[in-house]
Amino acid sequence: MNTSLLSEDDFNVEGHCCAVTIPAIKTLEDGIDFQADEGVKAYIAEHYDMALTKSETKNTDA
Repeated sequence: MNTSLLSEDDFNVEGHCCAVTIPAIKTLEDGIDFQADEGVKAYIAEHYDMALTKSETKNTDA
């Protein structure tokens, strides 16, 4: 028996490859930081023959 306040619909991912919406996350008050760390960037560069651009790696904590 599921006693949580979340339902399957809260995790119904909507969108496509460049952007998705997850209702359970969209409604959070504090959000989640999904920035890629250096390990993820290195993995992408090695396995997908691409690198993130400066605008994608820019630190927004100004």
